[in-house]
Amino acid sequence: LKELELLGLDDNRLSGNIELFQAFTNIKSLYLEDNLLTGTISDALMVSWPNLQELDVSHNLLKGSLPDDFFNHFND
Repeated sequence: LKELELLGLDDNRLSGNIELFQAFTNIKSLYLEDNLLTGTISDALMVSWPNLQELDVSHNLLKGSLPDDFFNHFND
């Protein structure tokens, strides 16, 4: 699944740490809204998604702040 570019798992009540999705290194669009995911959107997580263009993780159980350069990631 490392070549996966689009993944939509919204509205599934999935639980676990968001870092489980770090392995999808070619992902461009990731829709994980309305689940029970935990953890934080860290610098390391964002670096693992160099091609990411769309991300929706709303309505989960994530904590912490977004990395300082989070929005710059999408302008590369």
